[in-house]
Amino acid sequence: MNALSFRRNHAQALLKSGELEQAVAYMTRYALSGDVEAMILLANYEFDQGTRERSDGWIKQAEQSLHPEDHDAKVELLSAYQMGLGSEDHEVRDRRALELLGELAESGNLVAAHSLMSHYLYGLNGAEVSREKFAYWARVADSLGSDGATLALKNIERWPNVGL
Repeated sequence: MNALSFRRNHAQALLKSGELEQAVAYMTRYALSGDVEAMILLANYEFDQGTRERSDGWIKQAEQSLHPEDHDAKVELLSAYQMGLGSEDHEVRDRRALELLGELAESGNLVAAHSLMSHYLYGLNGAEVSREKFAYWARVADSLGSDGATLALKNIERWPNVGL
């Protein structure tokens, strides 16, 4: 990453004020330097402009540039998939989103662990309804200090109504 870091708010302010050329130049500068968040903003911008191929290209580049320890970028990419960005069909995006959520949860992100509990409890976004996977992510959330997960594990025998 550059000594100067990408400022999302600055890029969004430029877009909002109609300074499109400056905004795109700003985002492109950081995207070309490897900033995944800038790539995703460009993908969203290009999608809004109706240039789906360019949008898909930025998502591909973001996927390839994603560093395993960059949790913020994983959240951004996850959000992009959920908005429908990326050239793959929705099942592939859903699978990738679940993988990113799993990586975030395994790295200690309690919100991601709770989200996965809900995904497997209700079968959301391509996840199958699975008592075993729900219990796994509840144990992860419990290990991160979640009282709700602790309660859910105590009530797991009442599946699927485990008290969430």
